[in-house]
Amino acid sequence: MSIEQLANIAEVFGMLVVAITLIFLTLQMRQNTRAVRLNTIHGISETFRSQYALVGGREQVAAVYLTGLTSPQELNKAARVQFYALMHNQVRGYEDAFYQQEEGALDVRYWAGMHGQMINTSSQPGFTEYWNDRRGWYSESFQRHVDDVLIPSAKDFLIIHVSQLLRRAGCNVTTH
Repeated sequence: MSIEQLANIAEVFGMLVVAITLIFLTLQMRQNTRAVRLNTIHGISETFRSQYALVGGREQVAAVYLTGLTSPQELNKAARVQFYALMHNQVRGYEDAFYQQEEGALDVRYWAGMHGQMINTSSQPGFTEYWNDRRGWYSESFQRHVDDVLIPSAKDFLIIHVSQLLRRAGCNVTTH
């Protein structure tokens, strides 16, 4: 076998090694992307689980959270601080999910559930009060998202929810 033939064989072999390496790297990147997404979901879920454990595990905290959401004007100063701390934790968790979703690191199915949960929360008077007082603590892009997407969705949610309740009560209701 001539040197030229050996060189050709070596070149073909080298191309095969490069192709196999590229396939391997592609598979590794896909696995890594999946792992990053799962870790992102886990971290965001942990934020919300810890908040729900706090609210659900202590009657006084649950009372502050519920009153703060539905009737914030009834909170005294100390309870308002507690409520704002709870809302801050919840909204920061949602903000984290928002940025992860924007960067493509959060599965769209998980984002849909998180967004739906925040639509429900933001339909409450206590969220409106918190947001009006603390919106400046958040980035402009997140403020735009809350103002342009979340709050209008919450208003639609309220219209649909109230309409359903009225229909169940036997009232004839049409929505626009």
